[in-house]
Amino acid sequence: MITIEFVLFDCMETIVDMTQLPIRRDYAFWAYSGSGAEYLWNDFEEFFDEYRLAAESIDSKSPQYKEHSMTLRFKLMLDRRNTKEDRKKLLERIHQNYWKNYSGRCYVEDETAEILKYLSNRYKLGVVSNFMVEDGIEDLLNKTGITDYFQFVVTSVKNGWRKPHRNIYDEAVKKAGVGPQDICFVGDDYICDYEGPVKMGIRAFLYDRKVKYPGLSDRITHLTELKQFL
Repeated sequence: MITIEFVLFDCMETIVDMTQLPIRRDYAFWAYSGSGAEYLWNDFEEFFDEYRLAAESIDSKSPQYKEHSMTLRFKLMLDRRNTKEDRKKLLERIHQNYWKNYSGRCYVEDETAEILKYLSNRYKLGVVSNFMVEDGIEDLLNKTGITDYFQFVVTSVKNGWRKPHRNIYDEAVKKAGVGPQDICFVGDDYICDYEGPVKMGIRAFLYDRKVKYPGLSDRITHLTELKQFL
């Protein structure tokens, strides 16, 4: 058993799950289909090509792990369209459609909510997530009824850097108000949620649902296992 004061969680596929685990085409389709702006592109394939190219264009001009918002990606796509319509309204329409489709597929398992309640009565909790929708994680925590368990949320879209860049962990440590040695990190990505925090001096437990890292000692296959470690 270890002694800590703060437990930090990754969000997606750690505490919040999705009914459909998306691939890149899904993200694009959730923005396109039903947006009312489909006519700006010949078809979804053209939309998806520009969605991909916009992302690559932004990333090629940015340092490694620099985050950008999904809104910026949609804005660049609209800038390539020859339309006299209000671009701000079109952007809002596409973004709202995307978020409706994305968030509507998110849920929290009952056992996850129960372990979060259990831990929140013993430790302070926070969320540190790579996410491209501003206030999106906050909205998901609220909609799934678990927001009150957490002291704060740190997201890459607001921080400007995504895990495993040290800046996002630094912000979380600062908000926790304790030293890295007093923090535990839990998440499902080896590099972002295990290797990154460990380099910062934070104790980490990899949420290894699919048992990809059987040789790792600091790993769990179910969140309830945290009870035996903390």
